Amino acid sequence: MFVAAFQFMIVYGGSKRVASTTDLIAKLSDSLRGSARFGKSPQSSVSAPAEPTRVLIELGELVQGILDHEFHKDGQDVWGGVQKACGEALLNCGRLFLSSNSSALEHLRNLRRNLEILSGFALPDRVTIHVPEGYAYYAVYPELYAEAAARLTISSHQGFSVIGLRSIGTSLAGLVAAALGASVLPVTLRPTGNPFERRLKISESLEAKLMAGAHQLVYAIVDEGPGLSGSSFRSVCHWLQERGVSRSRVVLFPSHPGEPGPSVSEEHRSQWRGFRKAVVTFEEYFDHQLRRCEDISGGRWRKKLLANSKSWPASFPQQERRKYLFTDGAKTYLAKFSGIGRYGEDKLARANLFAEAGFAPEVMGYHSGFILMRWHEDAVPCGEEIVKRHRESLVVSVGKYLAMIRQQYRSADDLTGASIRELFGMAAANSREKFGNAFDRGLKRIEALIENVAGAVVRTATDNKMHAWEWIRLPGGRFLKTDGLDHHSSHDIVGCQDIAWDIVAAKIELRLTDSEFEKVLAFADPGGPRGNGFSSEKERFFSVTYLAFQMGYFSNAARCMTHDPEEEARLQRTSDRYARRLADRLR
Repeated sequence: MFVAAFQFMIVYGGSKRVASTTDLIAKLSDSLRGSARFGKSPQSSVSAPAEPTRVLIELGELVQGILDHEFHKDGQDVWGGVQKACGEALLNCGRLFLSSNSSALEHLRNLRRNLEILSGFALPDRVTIHVPEGYAYYAVYPELYAEAAARLTISSHQGFSVIGLRSIGTSLAGLVAAALGASVLPVTLRPTGNPFERRLKISESLEAKLMAGAHQLVYAIVDEGPGLSGSSFRSVCHWLQERGVSRSRVVLFPSHPGEPGPSVSEEHRSQWRGFRKAVVTFEEYFDHQLRRCEDISGGRWRKKLLANSKSWPASFPQQERRKYLFTDGAKTYLAKFSGIGRYGEDKLARANLFAEAGFAPEVMGYHSGFILMRWHEDAVPCGEEIVKRHRESLVVSVGKYLAMIRQQYRSADDLTGASIRELFGMAAANSREKFGNAFDRGLKRIEALIENVAGAVVRTATDNKMHAWEWIRLPGGRFLKTDGLDHHSSHDIVGCQDIAWDIVAAKIELRLTDSEFEKVLAFADPGGPRGNGFSSEKERFFSVTYLAFQMGYFSNAARCMTHDPEEEARLQRTSDRYARRLADRLR
């Protein structure tokens, strides 16, 4: 198992949903018909209407779903009629995204025609859509890739062949191909296998397509990242080099200028450094707007709220959402990245619901992927002292908050998350990574609960972030919950779970007494304490799986922060605290 080999625990899973192919095409067609203005240049796109970005994302998701279906059907990536139609649609969508008012209509018509052609194939009834993480979580804007492509210069006698890596590389491949004026249709690939050693499965037909005229081509490889391993990029580079393509004819389009994580060998790190990169950073592109803001991303928010660094909670900067403070002269506001396209819109609706119910800061608006909300300068995060002094009101706030989540989101159709068996598998793997086989007997006791717990699960869009420091107390005594918008749909393994996951998390994080726990249940479980689905079996199962997940998350984060010994130590201490409590549960 790769986890043990690379000393990383199981944490990540990837968020996805299943959708009707017909519905996706119809929705995309509606977006094309209803768009008021498509023509724009990359530099003007920040304030332009959202239709081009929405269409780019929606088409990318449709194509990714179709091509992944074809991949699984054939056991490899191939080149045929469906793939060619997808490539044409992606390229025309990229041209539409970049077009001026005068040329937008032509590209719009072409894209509509592409959809008609694609609909004529025997497509699957339903496809699995993998959330493009950069659009949803990490402020990866298509404009950054368009600008990076516009700045790239090569010999005039060479053309481009663009390879996008599914998922997010699907939509970005069409955009980069359009921006580069690529001489051949873009191709997308699905690297598979061990996350630290991805491999490609490419048919002879697709190999012939990719290698046609190779001596005159520069290959542009498009994806977000690199992540912990950079192995998706590396798999394509290796495949091309095996076929005689030199490094000088490969350009990588990553989402940031950094290198892969600390688990990467020096050989692979050296290889990464040897390739040319085309990248424009968020800070560079949005420099003018950011001059008015204070960046509190990457844990810097702790300086604003907690003067003593010894009381800071651990932070994993690479996975924090971008956050900025700005003022209008009288008040200070927080701008937090929530996603572009439908991802930002979904979170905006949740933010408004929470704010109107009195559980979250007031929402002031949404702009360019950021939710704008009031910043409470006089708020105090719930450190140990606050939790001790104001327990009764905090317990009531927690209970009412979880009751609202349970009531509002339990009937949604698209709730997905790890199965109960998958949660146990994560807990068992992480426990054995930490403790060896010392607690196998305890794990067997938890495994015996799987069937009963699985039969009683009612999924909801859980908070999944019930740590004490995520609650703030206002001067008047009211508690607000921060960071509750999207961790149920993040790219970790957990996803949407039974509300018992959050109930148990609250008990663990806030160290609730039995009587306090019963009060939370009285709100969050309308049937009364231990009623309406909550059981001692759920409590035992979710306690172990929650602790194992948190132990793994902070352990992995610590291993990625060796360049910052202070934060690394803070993260490791946090992981160790969860490990001790997990051991107590498994004894």
